[in-house]
Amino acid sequence: MFLTEEEILDTPGALKRTCGYFEENRERIDAFFEANPQRKFTVLGCGSSYMLAKSAAAVLASFPETAANAIPAGDYIADPAFWREAVRGSIVLMLSRSGRTSEMVWAARRIKESLGCPIISINAEVNNDITPMSDLELSLPWCHDGSVCQTRTVTNLYAAALLLAAGYGKDGRLWKSVFDATAGSEAFQQKYRPVLEELGTGDWDNAVVLADGPVCGIAEEGALAFTEIAMLTGRYFHLLDYRHGPSSSAAKRPSPSCCSGPARKSSRGPWPGT
Repeated sequence: MFLTEEEILDTPGALKRTCGYFEENRERIDAFFEANPQRKFTVLGCGSSYMLAKSAAAVLASFPETAANAIPAGDYIADPAFWREAVRGSIVLMLSRSGRTSEMVWAARRIKESLGCPIISINAEVNNDITPMSDLELSLPWCHDGSVCQTRTVTNLYAAALLLAAGYGKDGRLWKSVFDATAGSEAFQQKYRPVLEELGTGDWDNAVVLADGPVCGIAEEGALAFTEIAMLTGRYFHLLDYRHGPSSSAAKRPSPSCCSGPARKSSRGPWPGT
């Protein structure tokens, strides 16, 4: 069994630990947001974590009177003056597997020194280079992938970002949905693994992933996984935008399209303990 496969199969167990960790640290998360009442977020990431940053920003911006944007850390360090007003007054959320990526570390240091923004760091490596700049650090070492191509790490960072957003917005429905998805993840893997194995033997050489709403970032990462892991062409598009040009480039050989989207219920569930 390949290392990447082992990490994918371990994802349900890692997710359970992540959910337990957030439950244990709920008071600490609540205390952070009470001390930092800003309604503005800037989410930074690099590569896969920037894709997740776009999902995190979309979810955070869905809460009342809240603004959120996602910035690639590489873009920020190339021209911090350009991004200054976008970042000013924000709670800065940094998503990183190692917490040691040079762009992320430089950006965290510059933002802290020049703007004094409170920083939340979600990572998979304890005592990393962003730790000294972090006002709230949430470390998930059990999901750290040894593979270059992240799978288990990405899924757990995504879940962690959703749980953090639920804590910020006191959204019990979102909180519960992550726990429910985690509880069913192992059975989901077992049910669909034979189906996926059969699809994998088909005559296709490219994949198109379609999604909309806040799942856009994790869907984009899914397309990247086809490219990095399967060494096939993987492309992502917003669901209905696929009609406006990209569909004309669809391969003659069939390509699987993975369509996903968020639930359409807009009401928030009660926050535990309220």
